[in-house]
Amino acid sequence: MLNFTRSRPLYFNKSLRDYCTNTTNESIRKLTEKYNSEKRTFKFKNILDNHDDEEPKIPEFNFYTFLIFLSISSISFYFYKRLK
Repeated sequence: MLNFTRSRPLYFNKSLRDYCTNTTNESIRKLTEKYNSEKRTFKFKNILDNHDDEEPKIPEFNFYTFLIFLSISSISFYFYKRLK
């Protein structure tokens, strides 16, 4: 029976490997800290709540209504052409 498994080669530089491992771990740690700090500081504001003295914020263009209208009209046009 043949055995094709090999042990890991030891031709790398241990100090270089340790340096790369440490810098990678440090970079990951910094990124996670940055992500967690931004996650905590970011707050959602509900546009429907108007507890302050500002004017109500109304969206200028309702995209969903337009999309529904376009879908219904396209389907209607398709069936109209198909029946004709």
